[in-house]
Amino acid sequence: MAAKDGDGWALCALGHQHWGLYGAAGLLTVHHTLDGMPYVLMQKRAWWSHHGGTWGLPGGACDGLLSGC
Repeated sequence: MAAKDGDGWALCALGHQHWGLYGAAGLLTVHHTLDGMPYVLMQKRAWWSHHGGTWGLPGGACDGLLSGC
């Protein structure tokens, strides 16, 4: 891990674990066909990750050096 790397688990005030020491961000990508049908880009999570083997939006932990993440 690099200095200020945001990879890791954080505990919220309710005691739940959340990914990203400095928060996390995701990307919602939608494509609409000419007839209006929406398609959403999703990725299958690696088996070793949180909820591994399921589908989700691309994203990850924020780096501590970034502002506005």
